[in-house]
This record gives sequence, C-alpha cells and structure tokens, in this order.
Amino acid sequence: GFDVMAEVANVVVQSEATYGNSTLLTLLPGTPNGPTATGGSAYVFAGYRLPHGFLPHVRFEYIELSMGDDYSDPDGPLVATRDWNNAVAIGVNWDPVKHVRVRTQYEVVTGLASQPANGTYYDPATAAGYSDEMSGTFSVSAQADF
Repeated sequence: GFDVMAEVANVVVQSEATYGNSTLLTLLPGTPNGPTATGGSAYVFAGYRLPHGFLPHVRFEYIELSMGDDYSDPDGPLVATRDWNNAVAIGVNWDPVKHVRVRTQYEVVTGLASQPANGTYYDPATAAGYSDEMSGTFSVSAQADF
C-alpha cells in the first residue's frame, strides 16, 4: 500500500491505496475457511482551505474485494462481476478551535456487496445480493482530540 498527502497554498490532496490477499474466515467450529482473494482499494481526497477553519472537499473511493481468488474455476465463489463498490462524497470540514473538527458530508455509494450472515463468507452462488442502485447518506459528526 501507499499513502500521500500534499498541501500547497490552500489546496489539500490526500490519497491512499492498498493491494493484498485476504482469506475469508468462518467462526463456526468444524467449518472450513473460505477462499483467498486478491483485493484492493483506493481513495483520493481533494479540498480547499478557506478562512475560519473551513475545508470544503470531494472524495472518491473504490474497493474491489476479489480481483482474483485461489480457485482454478473462473466462476469460483469470489469471482463476481459486481464484487466492488465505489463512493463519491462532497462535504465540509470545520475546525472551530485546535483539536476540534466538525464534519458534514453527503456520500453516494453504488455496487456494494452484501454479507449473508455473521461468521460466513460471501458466496454469490447461494446469496447473490449485489445492487446496481445508488444510495446516498448525509452525515454530520464531531471529533475532539484530548
């Protein structure tokens, strides 16, 4: 993986990307673990600092859970055409005083894969739950660092 951050004048740009393998584990005794997948994710954040601690920004995220798996079958349980999600967020961070941040954003997500149940791995053959619908979420949060 890698991450970078740059702030030039009032422009802030951050990005991070990861790539690796994951074995999907089950917590049920006597049940074998799921397959191993190669996955990756990345985001890019760009914002512009305004006076009085305001930082309007936009962020794009992409996650691909199973770019490949350890099955020789190209239609194996982790090879799925919509086994990914992406999101675009637009928001404003506000730092009214040092160590306090208030965040507001609206995020639109599409392509999210569902999980059938806790302790099991996702198998599209038995629990296909991909969605081509976009969903949006508005959120507000506050953080104080001590």
